[in-house]
Amino acid sequence: MQPSYLSRAIITCWVISTLTAMFSELAAVALVIGFESGLTPSDALRALAMLVVLTALFSGALGLIFLPLALRVADVNIPRTVSIVSLLVCLLPWLVYLMGMFPASEASA
Repeated sequence: MQPSYLSRAIITCWVISTLTAMFSELAAVALVIGFESGLTPSDALRALAMLVVLTALFSGALGLIFLPLALRVADVNIPRTVSIVSLLVCLLPWLVYLMGMFPASEASA
């Protein structure tokens, strides 16, 4: 029995959005390491960093939307470990973003 076109489309969108979030997070980490190691942040690098962060946030949100849909329509069981890792990858940019909005130094002052 072949999977339906709808289940293929939803699972493909879930996988692509999760992978995009993961690669955007890796690019953001690489930029942060570069900035911390003494790389002078030009306007172009700042724009690239903002683009990477926004890509991670948007694709993470899409991954969170598609995850329950993919679990529901999948013709085969998606392993639990894959679901948990996908959830963590998609939540990570939002957690970092929200932690940046409320830094600990301002809360304790």
